[in-house]
Amino acid sequence: MKRNVALFLAVAGIILSGSVDLQAGEFSGYSNDELIQRQSERQNMNEEGRKAFREEVQRRMKEMSEKERLQFLKEMGVDVSRPEKGKGSDRVSARSTELDKVMGDLKGRLSLAENQTLEVRKIIKAYLDKKQTLMEEAKGQDQSAKRKLRSEMQKLREDTEKRLAKTLTSEQLEKYRKYEEEQRETMKSERGSKGGTRSGAGKGGHGGGMGRRGGGMGW
Repeated sequence: MKRNVALFLAVAGIILSGSVDLQAGEFSGYSNDELIQRQSERQNMNEEGRKAFREEVQRRMKEMSEKERLQFLKEMGVDVSRPEKGKGSDRVSARSTELDKVMGDLKGRLSLAENQTLEVRKIIKAYLDKKQTLMEEAKGQDQSAKRKLRSEMQKLREDTEKRLAKTLTSEQLEKYRKYEEEQRETMKSERGSKGGTRSGAGKGGHGGGMGRRGGGMGW
């Protein structure tokens, strides 16, 4: 059990070490949900603020059961699946960074209220987790499987937008769709600069083709 605690604290340290002027103890009065919400803002904290945030999270995790720690880390945006040797830290950091970037963009673009931020974060995290699962399942598969992947991804994006529509105002939803379109255009441009037609076709089944179909996330 002690080894498990150490592992969870190490993972927490990875995602939380990363300008708002915050003092030590600033987060002691926060609920767990409020801490999860502030996770997406940690990049704007100064060094002292990030240290205080990290210490408060680690303090709370020491008091949690293993099940509670797992759930807490999931809601913080951490991939808690068992990491591969030598690659776990990079994967956890990348997944957390992707979620934080999207949430940072959306919070600013959509002017999200506090209660909206937490709900939108959960929805986007669920989308990213499911997307990764679908992509991994399609690796090395034939064209039929890739066509199925495109269909599943399209449905996932549509379902995600429906969930967001229950939380966002109509104006916010329009801004979200505009952001989404910009992400698709950026991805299309990046693919074009990395290898022309052949490279773009090779990746289109996973990203490009789905993004161009419209009505869904491009990232």
